[in-house]
Amino acid sequence: MTSVAGLHSPGTLDAGPLPERRASPRRCVISVVIPCYNAGAHLVEALASIESQRRPPDEIIFVDDGSTDDSAAIARAAGARCLTTAGRRGPSAARNAGTRAARGDVVAFLDADDVWTPDHLERVIGLLERFPQAGVAFGREQRIGLWAGESPPSLPAEQPVDAFWPCLAGNPVPQMGVAVRRALLLALDGYDEALRYAEDYDLWLRLAQLTPFVCTHAITSLHRGHDAQASRNAERIGRGAIEARHRLWQAAEQWDPPTRERMAAVLREGWEQYLSECWRARDPGRFDGALALRDRVPDSEPMYRRWARRRPLLPLYCAFTRLWDRLPSGTRAGMRWPLRRLLRLA
Repeated sequence: MTSVAGLHSPGTLDAGPLPERRASPRRCVISVVIPCYNAGAHLVEALASIESQRRPPDEIIFVDDGSTDDSAAIARAAGARCLTTAGRRGPSAARNAGTRAARGDVVAFLDADDVWTPDHLERVIGLLERFPQAGVAFGREQRIGLWAGESPPSLPAEQPVDAFWPCLAGNPVPQMGVAVRRALLLALDGYDEALRYAEDYDLWLRLAQLTPFVCTHAITSLHRGHDAQASRNAERIGRGAIEARHRLWQAAEQWDPPTRERMAAVLREGWEQYLSECWRARDPGRFDGALALRDRVPDSEPMYRRWARRRPLLPLYCAFTRLWDRLPSGTRAGMRWPLRRLLRLA
């Protein structure tokens, strides 16, 4: 993995959208990379969504990461170019292997259990052709399966913008909805293969220092939730995001003091959001793990002390919320205003 050290300091990257340049004189050559581990149950649907694209890709590269099911046979039957990794190495290594083998100048990633809408490549690749100064393009995601909802709009649509600060505050880019210029991926050595969680977020943070991002607010991908999915592990993803920010903080020691101060404030805000999330999850072990990340956050001692003082109240909070959940909805509605008034007086 290429360290973030040596990439440009963001300075004031929120100065507004970048101007549109003349459209690229040639169409992008598109390589689709599908990392897969035992996803045969969903792979047929993923491949069918590629087949249905209004803008078909130039090649499909399927990377089998040690599967023991019939995933590779399904991919071969669909006409994909099939690669294998040396054992179970994880999605980062699989995506990197596909990127290195790709013949296209743009790589679009689709996990084997997710799905694209028919206009995904047309919209997302079209943005890279329309804005050749942008290196990353993406659309929004719809969540299906065991979860529901959709990703909110994260950046201004249809215009290339400096995405460093939005990326530092949170992950704005759906992994299954992104396309990246291959030269940039190779320049950064791709995904960090030592990471099993938040590896995509780590890559966006590094890419955001090299290139503008551009997006559409249209939903162009469907993100499936199911029992075997790593991304359901909210604790490890949350910890991974904080670790990714910490790596950036360490590597940016030479950046100017105002930028460092702003970074530190964003890192503290992200940690507090994670602490709040763990508190609401009513899981003392997870909350203790979040508190233990204090050394990954600059100037965190005041916030740590404040949350540590609340820690003895967590069992009481858990008991109260379990009781609250058992009350009829009408009873809860009638009690909300008196409880809020009582808390304000306390």
